[in-house]
Amino acid sequence: MRDSRQPSKFSGSHLASTNAEEAPVVGMGERVYESTKLAALFDALVNQGCPAGEMLRNVNLQEEEVHSPQARISLAELITACKNALRLSSDRHLPYRVGASIHISTYGMYGFAILCCPDFRKAMAFAAQYHALAAPLATIEFNEEKGFGSWTIEPNVHAAIDPQVYRFITEMQIGIHISLMRDIMGAAFTPDQITLAYPEGDDFSLPADEIGCHVRFASQLNQIVFRRQPSDPRGHSKVT
Repeated sequence: MRDSRQPSKFSGSHLASTNAEEAPVVGMGERVYESTKLAALFDALVNQGCPAGEMLRNVNLQEEEVHSPQARISLAELITACKNALRLSSDRHLPYRVGASIHISTYGMYGFAILCCPDFRKAMAFAAQYHALAAPLATIEFNEEKGFGSWTIEPNVHAAIDPQVYRFITEMQIGIHISLMRDIMGAAFTPDQITLAYPEGDDFSLPADEIGCHVRFASQLNQIVFRRQPSDPRGHSKVT
């Protein structure tokens, strides 16, 4: 597993990113984040028949609080929930499917603001700029070049300590991003290529039939690459 480090800049137009220098400093144990991602993990595991108490082991949250808008969790608790999911589930596509179950509408005002952006470029820039509101377990960066857009994903240093957790968070985040893109660009959105910075695993993977594109392993970056939509007269792709 390579070291966790900030992704190198794409040679085209760099629109927005969340990196260690720009993001607010929030401790891993600070319980300031909404439980959106943890709730998606919880629902997926409970629907598979896993005991709710086991899914919440070492997470300071009661079952009845998981979906509460008042509930707050820490990044450390979210990583713990990911580890619990790895321990409890045998679903080979769990990380991606958990991510893909999260839609813009579940992000409250953050998601509403993304949908209100007047064009594609502004929506992508806003999503990246305020990613810190969404219990971020990874940095994200959006770029454009020669008619293609790309999201680069790098799990944070705490996730990178454990290669399996690193992979889980990467593939969950890919699911989140593909869901985001389908909410913005339409259900038919399909990436052109996904690259992953690690070898193919034998425990879980991205579902080829659901992502609809080729996956390349042992690459330099974790990245989703896609063709831009046709532009409106102002030169921006429309958000629909």
